[in-house]
Amino acid sequence: MAVIVAGLILISPVFFTGSGDRTVEADSRIDDLRTSMTIDDHGTLHATETAVVESRVERHGIFRYWDVSDAANPHVRYIPRDVTITRDGQSIPVKMSWEQGRSLRLAKAGDPDKTIPPGRYTYVLTYEVPGVLGSSGDPGSSRFLWRVVANGWQLPIGQTESTVTFPAAVSNAACESDSGLTCSASVTGQNRVTVSTGSLPAWTGVSLRADTAIRPPDRDTLPWSAKWDQVLGRSVWQLVAVAIVTVAAAAAALIFFRKSREEDPGAPVMYEPPLDPSTPGRLMSPEQTYFIEYEEISDHALQSTLFYLAERKLVLIQWHDNSAFTVLGGNDMNAWNALDPISAALARAIGVYGGGRFDADRSERAGKTFKNAQSEMRKAAGEWGATSHTVVRSPGEATARLAAILCWPFVIFVGLFTATGNLNSFVPYTFALLPFYGYAVAGLPLIGSNAQTRRVGVGREAWARAAGFERMLSTDSAKDRFDFSSRAELFTEYIPYAIAFDCADKWARKFRNATGRDAVTPLWLGTGGLWGVQGVGAMNAMSTSISASLSAYSTSRSRSSSGGFGGGGGGGGGGGTW
Repeated sequence: MAVIVAGLILISPVFFTGSGDRTVEADSRIDDLRTSMTIDDHGTLHATETAVVESRVERHGIFRYWDVSDAANPHVRYIPRDVTITRDGQSIPVKMSWEQGRSLRLAKAGDPDKTIPPGRYTYVLTYEVPGVLGSSGDPGSSRFLWRVVANGWQLPIGQTESTVTFPAAVSNAACESDSGLTCSASVTGQNRVTVSTGSLPAWTGVSLRADTAIRPPDRDTLPWSAKWDQVLGRSVWQLVAVAIVTVAAAAAALIFFRKSREEDPGAPVMYEPPLDPSTPGRLMSPEQTYFIEYEEISDHALQSTLFYLAERKLVLIQWHDNSAFTVLGGNDMNAWNALDPISAALARAIGVYGGGRFDADRSERAGKTFKNAQSEMRKAAGEWGATSHTVVRSPGEATARLAAILCWPFVIFVGLFTATGNLNSFVPYTFALLPFYGYAVAGLPLIGSNAQTRRVGVGREAWARAAGFERMLSTDSAKDRFDFSSRAELFTEYIPYAIAFDCADKWARKFRNATGRDAVTPLWLGTGGLWGVQGVGAMNAMSTSISASLSAYSTSRSRSSSGGFGGGGGGGGGGGTW
């Protein structure tokens, strides 16, 4: 799911474009707008706009924005540069920003902390736009198609005059206004065109089309349209570099995962659990054995360990109706002190270490205790692995795993803010995050593995023995057959291990196939009779009680955490006061 969500965020700017009502400023107007434009032989437009603005209310200044796209040619971008704005001949602060997915370039002129009184002010804007000349269809001439009066001014305009000086002789000059109002385009000399209008309503632009007698200059283009800029950026080479880095990041994640995978040590058939390296002569408990093989405690850790404690006569399990049971702790401290740390963690968590009572009555309280016991057992398993030097931490692989985990929220949240235009100053386009996304996706196996730990030395030997012991418990083949005739008592001793490895039924069937009879249910299960019915019933009863208690606790947490209140051409843009 995270892969899909993050991927959609990275391409989301394509599907969401800015929209809004056309605001008309009732308290301000432009009395006179005069524009002087000069186009050099490289196709760069040098413009000076002089706007006489009259306002009846206090304002900070004006804003001007430029639409960088061209509906007639989706591959070009008209990006203004070197923008300056003065008011009555004095320099004023200008803040530049991108809006609507980097499709609009905004210049906001004025002091945000100060306003100016009502009155009449003259603003002069200068800027350059490269690449304004395109093909006219004639290889010997270029075409200029431009809004000499931007179509996004939110103020009514009293009159306009726009003069455009071309680098060569001009022909086919014509003007047109958005609302069909009269405009005139006159050619002065050989290379100058003047476009004039009377008053214009707000949101009314005026376009000029003219050809000039020079070959079309080279200009930068992109293979994608402007709506993809917020996703892909505005540089093919940058995008190629991002792709290369993404492949490298993904490859690094896969290399780390490959390094984290430990070579299988084999599984020679073993007829007893491995010895605990931390305590000479002591066999590993069920959860130690499972942990050394899989680097985690089993799904049946509570049940296997309770039965293990009962089998060692450290606790007594009393059964009740409705699958409830009570655990009574013994008081033989020598036996308790000789216990492995994982089993001891469970006993302490439920309050029966060295004595005590725990009622597994399917209640929320019991579920909370079991949940805490699971956490304590996981913690104890990790500490035992480290202190026994069987499962050691691998810093490099742990760091790689952590990086893969952190990449997901980074890509999702930073990508979301970038897609909405809130981080354009830091991340100009969403695909700049692609290397992190690539590492996160390729690193998913790292997240799902135990990449931060490794079994070395005695750990690998114990791993092989644990795997061989599981093979003996769960396999019916002749070569893995257990000699029950001389060691029948081990059937009951190994039941907790079979529960940990989720193969208790196979272990019982192995006994029946080898001896031709069902095993006697151990006394510590408290049911009597043969394993075939009573033993399975006791296992199911405990499993049901534990599951019911955990479910009750989870439900209570859910309740407590929930609350109430469920055209074409360039020059597009505009401006206004603020």
